[in-house]
Amino acid sequence: MSHRDIGYDADADSEYECLHCGEIVSEDSHPGTCSDCGTAMRNRQMPYE
Repeated sequence: MSHRDIGYDADADSEYECLHCGEIVSEDSHPGTCSDCGTAMRNRQMPYE
């Protein structure tokens, strides 16, 4: 595995981050929108590029 590869465990929770207010949650599936401000959440393992 190279330093760019991300390990994947289907049973593990993923961290999601709101790009508007910075809220971070750990969920087993995509939460959709932020519970604080309603903005879309993004998986923190995905690069910005």
